[in-house]
Amino acid sequence: MFDPFFTTKEVGKGTGIGLAISHKIAEEHGGSLRSIDGAGPGACFQLILKSEASV
Repeated sequence: MFDPFFTTKEVGKGTGIGLAISHKIAEEHGGSLRSIDGAGPGACFQLILKSEASV
């Protein structure tokens, strides 16, 4: 799902680059982005970034 142009939407309804870009930004800042189990429908993600105190 973090691959560029991956989408589950029908043709013309999405580019599939949002999560790929978000994942790359998180990594460039020393963090991570991952999918996690959430309650109910939809998707749930966890963004982890290092604080200045931990550098």
